[in-house]
Amino acid sequence: MGKSFTLENDPNVCIETKLHGLCLLRRGKVRDVYEFGDMLLMIATDRISAFDVVLPTPIPMKGAVLTQLSRFWFDMFRDTVPNHLVTADVDDFPDELQPHREVLRFRGMLTLKAEMFPGRSTANPGASAESNCLPGFGNATSCPNHCSPLPRRPRKATISTFPSRKWSGLSGKKLRTS
Repeated sequence: MGKSFTLENDPNVCIETKLHGLCLLRRGKVRDVYEFGDMLLMIATDRISAFDVVLPTPIPMKGAVLTQLSRFWFDMFRDTVPNHLVTADVDDFPDELQPHREVLRFRGMLTLKAEMFPGRSTANPGASAESNCLPGFGNATSCPNHCSPLPRRPRKATISTFPSRKWSGLSGKKLRTS
């Protein structure tokens, strides 16, 4: 008989961090944030949330993927748009953080403290002729809702940013802007 597998004993799953010697500032839906001097240590866990609820089953390495995607875009636009990222490379973290390197590898970002802009961005890729069908069904004839196709129109994308009604993160706290 083989071993039973559970997410609790999977080394690739991080549901919550407990970094002794560091001050936990907040535990969000996905990220744990620690105060580290005049910087923040943000760690993306594998918790998942939908509609502002944390779901019970994590996705292995999800936090690592989120951090590496963020790192890519912060680095890509560093010269165009200043950002808060100091480093996401655990080898460049200060000596005090090195005992936690296994937890921080791929998941941790050392950032500057900054004043948060409370907003959300959405991207709408536009509608295709089958846009009123359920996701995953290529056309109206295979859709279980028996949708009728919309008239063909060119795909267009819109990106909009608007203030959030609900602040997430370090709301109400004034942090220094670098």
